[in-house]
Amino acid sequence: MKTADLYNELAQRHGHYCPMSTLGLRIGLEVVRLLADETAGWQFCYRARTCAADGISLALEQSTLSSELRIEQQGQHLLLCNASDGRELSLGLSEEALQLAAQYRELDDVEKPQHLERLRTVASEKLIDFAGNAC
Repeated sequence: MKTADLYNELAQRHGHYCPMSTLGLRIGLEVVRLLADETAGWQFCYRARTCAADGISLALEQSTLSSELRIEQQGQHLLLCNASDGRELSLGLSEEALQLAAQYRELDDVEKPQHLERLRTVASEKLIDFAGNAC
């Protein structure tokens, strides 16, 4: 599925299109990219109950990775990835990503679509903090 189609699917599934669901899909797509050639079994846990969980879940479902996503209410905006061989990877939303998401609420209806497009296209390194020994 094309990335643009994923964002449309996300909006339908989630009920609206917002910054946190967009950031969730970005994290999900990034973990799918990082683990594309992996053969180990992976488990995923997102440590925040926000709109981002729907985006992460959608990205995992579109991949060959496990689509099971456990959600814990810990308010960390952190995706933990654990391999069956003991390797770990975590992807968290950066402070810049959270600031961009918060700015959305202050925008008018003309500016909001442009802001969401920016969240879709800004470099992953600006939005996502990485840690672990997976790759």
